[in-house]
Amino acid sequence: MLPTRRSSVVHFVVILAMACFGVCSSAVAGDEQRVILPFEVNGVARGEVNAVLRGNDVLVPRSMLEEGGIHGLRGSHPNDADPSYVSLSSMAPELTFVLDQEELILQVTVDPRFLGSRSYDLSTAHPENLSYSKDTSAFLNYAVSTHRFREFSGFGEVGVSLRGRLLFSGVSVDGQGKVSRGLSNVTFDDLPHLRRTVLGDSFVSSDALGGSALLGGLTISRNFNLDPYFVRYPSLAFSGATATPSTAEVYVNGSLVRQEELPPGQFEFQNLALPIGSGSAQVVIRDVFGQERVLSSSYYSSAGVLARGLSEYNYSLGFRRNMLANKSFDYSKPALLAYHRFGLTNDVTIGGRLEASSDLVSGGSSMALRLPIGELDFSAAASSGEQQSGFAGSAAYTYLVRRSLSIGGTLRTLSDHYANLTIAPLDDRPKFDVVAFAGLPFSRGSFSVQAGETEYRDKPGSRNIGVSVSLLAGRQSNVFLSATRRKDSGGSSNDVFAGVSYFFGRNTTANISTQRSAGGTTSKVELQKSLPAGTGYGYRLNTPIGAATPGIAQSVAQYQNRFGRYELSVDPRQAGQSLNVSVAGGIVAIGGGFYATRPVQESFALMRVPGVDGVDVMASNQVIGTTNRKGDFLIPNLLSYYGNRLGIQDQDIPLDHEVDSVEKIVAPPYRGGAIVTFPVRRIQNVQGMVVIIEGKTRVIPSYGEMSIDDAHGKTADSPVGSDGAFYFENLAAGKYRAEVRYDGNKKCSFELDIPASDDSFVILPEQHCDQSSKP
Repeated sequence: MLPTRRSSVVHFVVILAMACFGVCSSAVAGDEQRVILPFEVNGVARGEVNAVLRGNDVLVPRSMLEEGGIHGLRGSHPNDADPSYVSLSSMAPELTFVLDQEELILQVTVDPRFLGSRSYDLSTAHPENLSYSKDTSAFLNYAVSTHRFREFSGFGEVGVSLRGRLLFSGVSVDGQGKVSRGLSNVTFDDLPHLRRTVLGDSFVSSDALGGSALLGGLTISRNFNLDPYFVRYPSLAFSGATATPSTAEVYVNGSLVRQEELPPGQFEFQNLALPIGSGSAQVVIRDVFGQERVLSSSYYSSAGVLARGLSEYNYSLGFRRNMLANKSFDYSKPALLAYHRFGLTNDVTIGGRLEASSDLVSGGSSMALRLPIGELDFSAAASSGEQQSGFAGSAAYTYLVRRSLSIGGTLRTLSDHYANLTIAPLDDRPKFDVVAFAGLPFSRGSFSVQAGETEYRDKPGSRNIGVSVSLLAGRQSNVFLSATRRKDSGGSSNDVFAGVSYFFGRNTTANISTQRSAGGTTSKVELQKSLPAGTGYGYRLNTPIGAATPGIAQSVAQYQNRFGRYELSVDPRQAGQSLNVSVAGGIVAIGGGFYATRPVQESFALMRVPGVDGVDVMASNQVIGTTNRKGDFLIPNLLSYYGNRLGIQDQDIPLDHEVDSVEKIVAPPYRGGAIVTFPVRRIQNVQGMVVIIEGKTRVIPSYGEMSIDDAHGKTADSPVGSDGAFYFENLAAGKYRAEVRYDGNKKCSFELDIPASDDSFVILPEQHCDQSSKP
């Protein structure tokens, strides 16, 4: 066999074989030449192939074709050839080949159908290096308010997170000093199955014809918020094939959302997430020759349908809790509330509901349909309770066109005695309720109209129709106009509202508005500054225009820092010029310490740069505070299960310290905390001497070389002097694996231990590397 890779011998043999193609093939039909050639499939290098040159044909091992990505082409081989080889000519026209005489490369071109298929998942991916935290933590939120320092009220809530499981309870105190327990429960989240289990108090509800209740018991539900990156709605897919290496760009409504490099062959893009409403998506494919083709599809994405095979459910069983505001243990008769929805196809979702108590059974079915021009939802239900039976039905239609028209409407009807966990058979109810709306955005604002009619069983009904217009009057101002006409048992009335707002910057806005209704005309001027994300102040000043009592009608001053939020309000319209003061804050226990903070909202994190104060802490690339003297900073307002991007400013790290990373992506548990540590190590210059022990002989590795590496992947090198001296810069305290190379090929390894020191220059004792113990 000839040598590989274009040696002079290969070149000679191949040129000789090529010269025979078509010229003397009849004379050498029985002859063959074996060569090893570089191999390309549709322009992509696939290594080398053992080829047999036979006349105008080339034979190659079938296994090498498969290794090159070619599948499903059988071909044949001459009777006198090795059966493991296949003739390339026998695969025409699906496969063609060229033996390049200049480059000496076997170039094969195959129909993309035989190059296999690749799938690309275009769903929103979880961030790389996303860390889910289950650190043990606890929080206490409190809010205290007083009216003229005569009446005091308060609210508090406490939560303990143990390995991601939340124990929670609330408590309130009214102005008379009465204490009441709020919601109390234990929450278990199963992230892989998107399932939440709540043991204790829980608010539950069902579909458009169902009721809602506060139950103390067991609730099991599918909760899509446990994975913010999960796409519950039907997505779009594209498929095609490329004959050459290509680039694919995916656009949704004109915006580039993904770019992929495609090898030759078939491809399929799956799970392309789409915004709600009507729109279009395109895949632009450009091959290596610059040729372009476009795959396009229009779509209508609906929020009411589920992806095929996906379920949404809630099953709750317990005792109804009453008088939550002022009674701690007022539980009454048992109740069941359950619903389940299932994506039958990507366009059809069906569902069922059941509610029951000791004197009620109510249930029904629902269906959501995704259409090319909108979405339809239907529900039907029946009930039996208190010796009364009833039925109900509803229908809804919605059609949204991105940056264009939106129209829709709902219709609901309930019989005289239809009931669920919210409506009792003898309660008044809307027997007929219909609402229709339309909206039209344009370049400088939007226009909308809404109309509705309601008929009740026991009291008179009402009708209303309204229009509203919002206009941009420059970069910093906005005009809003609305008019509504209502008609009920008391006659007809007209409400007209007009307002202008101006944004000054730095969270400050001024509003002037006037409203005319049956009760008269009121006008006011309002100046408001919103609280910043970090430490700062805010206020709201509200004064009527033309009021009987001049001056400011209402004033609110706000301030917040890392420890709490404080508010003072004065309302001269109330007797005695009512004064209210409120204070809200929180205390968090995490990482072996207690931290005063603003009220914890959903989840939180302890940012820790051990022992380094004054380091700027960042969330979503925004500076939100600095570490304290211990190197800690608490962030009270993170999203649970979402990849929160947290980091520090490395320029705040002292020059004699180093940090491995300055950013981490962390997903804390529901209402729990995460400890996010950025370890820093003091670095120092190190000097010492090394001696090789060979039996009873001490050898100085003069003019050798010494290298070290640590567990963090850091490596460093130093020459060894004539006396065995070595020197390293910017090393942290710790243990290093050291290797000394000397006397040509000799090596000796040992452990180098650098002690912690406050000095920037450390001189080590003599280091010994025992070569005699090495095999």
